[in-house]
Amino acid sequence: MKDKTMIKYFKACSQPQSNYAVEHFVDGSQFTPERRFRQSVIELEVASDTYLEIEYNLAKEKIKIKKLKGKLFNANKGTDSYDLLSLKVDRHIYKQEQTVRKLAGKRKEMDQHIQNLKQAEDELGFTEETTEEEIYKILQNAESEYYLIKLASDTAAHIISQRGGPSVGVSLALQQMPKCDIDMFQRTLQGMLSAISTNSYVPSLHGGGGIEDIMLNGDNAVADNTLKREE
Repeated sequence: MKDKTMIKYFKACSQPQSNYAVEHFVDGSQFTPERRFRQSVIELEVASDTYLEIEYNLAKEKIKIKKLKGKLFNANKGTDSYDLLSLKVDRHIYKQEQTVRKLAGKRKEMDQHIQNLKQAEDELGFTEETTEEEIYKILQNAESEYYLIKLASDTAAHIISQRGGPSVGVSLALQQMPKCDIDMFQRTLQGMLSAISTNSYVPSLHGGGGIEDIMLNGDNAVADNTLKREE
């Protein structure tokens, strides 16, 4: 594979967490708008710290490369020392490029946190004029509602799992997703149940087809069962 192609792939996959994961399972993993706001702020602060650390490492790499290039300029070509220095320069240049990609990926993740934070701001009606004390009071007053919802959802998920339903983790994770994706999950689940119960080959699990094929398999299975019941 060409180096240019690999670099392109590295850049395309440099974001630590996908926008979907950040929106629904990180910042959006909380049940109330107050908690979503708080989570977005915390995650943005952590991401900002990481971004600054990456920037610091990038600056150090640039200094190392400059020093090594100076030594390489004064070294005698054809010697082991020169060859070793040349390899070190190449190694640190690669690390610098890698750090630049990490910086760009973290920036994309931060942008998603900022987008989520703005959405939470709108939900709560926070503006530039809303004071720190007002925000603090609103967030604190909403805690009882959050814990009531959380305890009820945890208990409900546990009861469902004990009755043969999906695990607690799966049930709770589904509640973080948009309605359209929950509907797609149900159809995909039906398709996988149909395939696994009959030991059918599922092309989508082996790089062929897509999730639509799995859902269609489930739709057909439901239709077949309906026909059999009617007969």
